[in-house]
Amino acid sequence: MPCDYSQYPSDWKERRERILERDGHKCKSCGVPNHIFITRTRDGSQWYELDPMEAETAALEGEKVTKVVLTIAHLDRGDKDCPDDRLAALCQRCHLLYDI
Repeated sequence: MPCDYSQYPSDWKERRERILERDGHKCKSCGVPNHIFITRTRDGSQWYELDPMEAETAALEGEKVTKVVLTIAHLDRGDKDCPDDRLAALCQRCHLLYDI
């Protein structure tokens, strides 16, 4: 589901960049870096980086390959205008698990 950015503060792009920088461009939960290809263990507890060629080969062989794109999670649900200390860079998996 796409985000409705009209609900976010006008400086959201700057905040997003600030949080990514603060969190070292890595998921605060599992530590996976932004913009890499990975595969995870069956239980999801560990991840392994793949170079683009390995990722393509693994995908063609039926392995689940993910390109990580970090998102910014609101740690206080519903508050789109929360302070930086209540925001965190999370990978897609960890963000979904947090929201559950």
